[in-house]
Amino acid sequence: MLTRSLVSLTLYSLTVVGTAYAADEAATDYWVRVMPAAWMVDFDGSTNYNINGAGSGDQQLSTLGLANQEVGFGLEAGFKLPFLVSLHGGGFMQETDGSFNTASFNYGGQNFTTGTSEVEISDLYLEADLRLLDLDVAGVAFGLGYHSMNNTVSLSGSGTSATLDEDYQFPVLALRGHVNVPVLLSLGAEAKIHWMEMSYMDNKISHLDAAIQITWMPWNMLGFMGGYRYLDSNITFKSPNGINASAKLDLSLGGPFLGMIGKF
Repeated sequence: MLTRSLVSLTLYSLTVVGTAYAADEAATDYWVRVMPAAWMVDFDGSTNYNINGAGSGDQQLSTLGLANQEVGFGLEAGFKLPFLVSLHGGGFMQETDGSFNTASFNYGGQNFTTGTSEVEISDLYLEADLRLLDLDVAGVAFGLGYHSMNNTVSLSGSGTSATLDEDYQFPVLALRGHVNVPVLLSLGAEAKIHWMEMSYMDNKISHLDAAIQITWMPWNMLGFMGGYRYLDSNITFKSPNGINASAKLDLSLGGPFLGMIGKF
């Protein structure tokens, strides 16, 4: 009986250790993880900036020479805490510039026909999730996030210039999920969505940030990722820069990304 009990206990211990080891080897499993990435972005959208009632409607980014493809950089860090809680933080920076030659229009109280243009975007966020399901094969988490963004649109030409430069913050709903290949746990897939629609003090925000990626961990602490990300941000400002004005910036950013993963 004693021998049989020892054998059973040994087999049970090996099973537990093996399961824990497999969990550590799963592509999407970690305690701490850092993911730097390069994002090849296609810019699209429109903008307007009216002062004291003077304006000429929406201007397409393509008309302003800003519908370009650019490389930007981002970073995300994740921390798994006890009680099925996860924390995430990160951000990205994107910019593009161009030139335009079009019919006369008014932007920020200035008239333009030809000139140069530039768009700069930065986004920092924090997120807290509850891991409703967290298994090697699949998992899903739901939580809340908070974004701090800055959008700048600058136009100059013929001795005139105008700049829309706005900082704004807003909460989002967050959803994450993962799937790992059962017979090859070093290969998996992940998805992330941040979404919010809200208005306050005549300002309106509609924000969707969605990404899906393939995660490959050929080594225990180092791996690679690649996928596609789409961001659609529609912001209407009332009295930007504290003046009697209104402005709108619709941005659609989408494209593939590649990056590395460091975890333990």
